[in-house]
Amino acid sequence: MRWTPPSRPEWVRNLIAHGGDVGGAELLIPFEAEALIRRACRSVGLSDFGPDADWRPHSR
Repeated sequence: MRWTPPSRPEWVRNLIAHGGDVGGAELLIPFEAEALIRRACRSVGLSDFGPDADWRPHSR
């Protein structure tokens, strides 16, 4: 018996298909916390997350 991987969701197929257009799929979605926060702020035009929250990494 041979294993067949499950089919990818459409959004994953689209991400893979368009990744080359921007220099690689890794450039489409940042994985660093601060980069994600900056992108989210630019995307919605908001930047106030309220009082300092525990979900943000603490600076050393």
